[in-house]
Amino acid sequence: MTFTFRPLRLPDDEKILLDLLLLGFPELAGTVAGTLEHVRWKFSRSTQHDLCLVGFDGERAVSFYGVIPQTYKIDGKERQIGLVVDVMSHPEVRRQGLFELTGRAAMHNLAARPIEGVEGFPIRDDVMPGHLKVGWAVGFPLPVYVLPTGWRPATFDGAPRWLAAFALCGLAYRSLTKPLRRHNLGTTRRLTVEQFVGDSAAQRLSTLQRGSRLVRSADFMRWRLSRPGAEYACLVCESQHAEGYAIMRNLPLRGIPTAVVLDMVVTGKQGIRMMADALVEYARGERLTTIAMCANPAHAKQLRLGRVGFLRAPMKFTLIHRSTSEQPVSMWFQDESKWQMSWIDSDTT
Repeated sequence: MTFTFRPLRLPDDEKILLDLLLLGFPELAGTVAGTLEHVRWKFSRSTQHDLCLVGFDGERAVSFYGVIPQTYKIDGKERQIGLVVDVMSHPEVRRQGLFELTGRAAMHNLAARPIEGVEGFPIRDDVMPGHLKVGWAVGFPLPVYVLPTGWRPATFDGAPRWLAAFALCGLAYRSLTKPLRRHNLGTTRRLTVEQFVGDSAAQRLSTLQRGSRLVRSADFMRWRLSRPGAEYACLVCESQHAEGYAIMRNLPLRGIPTAVVLDMVVTGKQGIRMMADALVEYARGERLTTIAMCANPAHAKQLRLGRVGFLRAPMKFTLIHRSTSEQPVSMWFQDESKWQMSWIDSDTT
């Protein structure tokens, strides 16, 4: 077979992309993620610079390499990084080297685009060898940290044993430390996405983070939080000595109703305690059993998640990265302690 490649063209290619997506990820059939609306949203920011690549066997689309542009501030300088998503091959042409061939073609294409490097968070172990063959490197882990909000035994039926054990430990910890927590520290405002994007306190907080991080511009956040079929809640907490914000989405975690925290920023010594209390109040109001946040260890430590009862779960994602130019991308990701990553960096929530 002879494979050819060209950049994704929307809206012309949206139907063939959706067909290929459902072949590569059949579990998406019948979900919002398996619709044309979702495809349009996801890659609306990618076509301006021809970042995504479609592979063909004659007239038939057989592979895809998705890239979403994101701006990072790394060592004080803004850099353009591509988030690689939905790398897939048609089931009928697998095991013929197409995954690797598509990866090499995609890297060659990106070398001519305004993208200095790429990152990814693979959810399938079987794709790792193909990524490594085309020069990707394994970065650092992003564990999931969980905070239980209540105990209803029926809720944990069928859940992993560790989750039920974590719930008991976490509740015991919060009960023991309750006398140490200050109450009425400040006010909590619950905002819509549009209110949050235009909120002066939230905008200021998003620029206060130190180290290497995603740039949370108004345009990016408005796009990121407009995912079809998803509803997000934004909390802004303020007091005289501390403030912070958190963005959540209600999702099942291993079957358990969970407030998934995409992004969190806190300041001041009492900031995380104030935010944790606000998160617990929100979760209980939504009848959610746990709160979960994915973050690299240094970011979790900086947020002081352990001090308010978050426990590191036996679940994690892994960052992988690669250069697309002469820039030393591997050096940027070498020191995990400089980074602040969470679910907001990915496309999965």
